Amino acid sequence: MTVPGTRNIGLPLMNLVRLKGVPILKQLHLEERLLRTSSDNWCIINDGTNDPTVVMGISGKPVELLEIDSVVRDEIPVIQRFTGGGTVIVDQGTIFVTFICNKNAVPGLQSYPRPIMSWSSLVYRKVFQGIGDFGLRENDYVLGNLKFGGNAQSIIKNRWVHHTSFLWDYEIGNMAYLKLPKRAPEYRQARSHLEFVCRMKDYIPRSNFIDRTIDAVGNHFLVRSMELEAIKYPSDTKFKPSSRLLRKQELEETAVDSQTGSDTKFKPSSRLLRKQELEEFAVDSQTAVGWGFDSYLWYGRGFLQVRAYHDGRPRGPLWRGKKLIGKEAIFVISGLKRFKDDSEKLEKFIKTHVRRLLKMDMIAVLNELERQQEVSLAVEMFRVIQKQDWYTPDVYVYKDLIIALARCKMMDDAMELWGNMRKEGLFPDSQTYAEVIRGFLAYGSPADAMNIFEDMKKSPDPPEELPFRILLKGLLPTSIVEEQGQAGF
Repeated sequence: MTVPGTRNIGLPLMNLVRLKGVPILKQLHLEERLLRTSSDNWCIINDGTNDPTVVMGISGKPVELLEIDSVVRDEIPVIQRFTGGGTVIVDQGTIFVTFICNKNAVPGLQSYPRPIMSWSSLVYRKVFQGIGDFGLRENDYVLGNLKFGGNAQSIIKNRWVHHTSFLWDYEIGNMAYLKLPKRAPEYRQARSHLEFVCRMKDYIPRSNFIDRTIDAVGNHFLVRSMELEAIKYPSDTKFKPSSRLLRKQELEETAVDSQTGSDTKFKPSSRLLRKQELEEFAVDSQTAVGWGFDSYLWYGRGFLQVRAYHDGRPRGPLWRGKKLIGKEAIFVISGLKRFKDDSEKLEKFIKTHVRRLLKMDMIAVLNELERQQEVSLAVEMFRVIQKQDWYTPDVYVYKDLIIALARCKMMDDAMELWGNMRKEGLFPDSQTYAEVIRGFLAYGSPADAMNIFEDMKKSPDPPEELPFRILLKGLLPTSIVEEQGQAGF
């Protein structure tokens, strides 16, 4: 059954599945299966879940997030979901809304966490129109300064999922199972759970919220209702869900390990190497340049000698930077490229490997990613660098990134960096203006090229001839030259 309305004509199709009281683990398995095996767009609304359950993000650590003794004593289930995000305790008072979409489902929307988060806030702004002071604060939905919705995402090559748990109501006693997280949004200001959240039921009836959500989704999609039993999955696709229920033994062992670690501060250095480490070592040995070493790994009943050395021949694209790129930087470049299509693994790799690099290694990684035209990864690397204590704004770093983005026709990202550069009091040079103007013309947006031209005229340094010639050549086939006249030239 399709939700009627002439406004939906020409919109992409979205399947709507309404559930009530479905266990949250079953819902997470459904979502991940639809994300990985389906090619349709989906909206899943689950009106509550039966039993109180703690749900953590994929990288969450129970000892840091939970009062484990209370959780184990009261037999509260703990689930580690397949997406990132924070930790929540859900029950019958929680309403779940999930969007699972193809990369091109929303015109102009880039498949990155922040754009998807911003798009979702537009949907819910329509839902809460005239109801409270709705807003998006960092990664949370708030009414005023109080959180009522938490979000999590997973982005794969051609699809993404964005799901939200809404606190229509909650039990005060359940909040005692959660610790105050070490990493909290700034606007929380160290407030306790009860001071930080609010109940949606004080603002909107439950059924009204669900109906308004479906209606708001209808502004972006042609919504078609579907029963859970009617969903068909590809028979030739193997699927194994990654969301799982943590065993009681795991929680108890985590608590014991944390107590032991706090008293003795001992971490053994002898360990079993994982298969992935051996494979990464092999990759490193193939791309290693400029050094020679012998490594001995215990393998089976004896030692396996692995020699990595340079034999005088160039080895791959890193050859030209051999004097600047160390082994750690090479490993990071390899890992970033390996996980670039999986946002969860990429975020985890950045936390565990990229952020620990030294200053020169970070700069070397940034330069090499630009040289290899891995522009999106270069932008991610630059964002890491911006958070370092030693970072100072540099117009040449911005220039290289903006030109690389413009040449790849990634103009939205280029203009985001452009705005950041201007906020830091930096002005682009003539070459940067020229490449961004060229990029907008190639992108089919001459009006934006004219806006850059107007900005260029306000630059403290007079622009050179090149940007003028590029702009004039690009605008000749359009009507903008006739509209604007030649006064600006």
